[in-house]
Amino acid sequence: MSTKTTFALAVTLLLASNVHAGPQDATKPMDHSKMKMDHADMKMPTTPEARAKMANTMFDKIDANKNGFLSPTEAAAHGL
Repeated sequence: MSTKTTFALAVTLLLASNVHAGPQDATKPMDHSKMKMDHADMKMPTTPEARAKMANTMFDKIDANKNGFLSPTEAAAHGL
């Protein structure tokens, strides 16, 4: 798997997991029993090939100047 694909997949999973996380109170310990990653609920592709394609698509959307790298400005524009 290429670096671009790996990074894009990591960003995709991070963004998808934050959608369900909700607000957190740092003064209380986190209840891990409520945490789960259900690819069906997140509408995540189930095959490695489909996940790589999705990650590449998301990376291409974030990479505004299409140079194959994410600049700090590009990352910040998408909350990364």
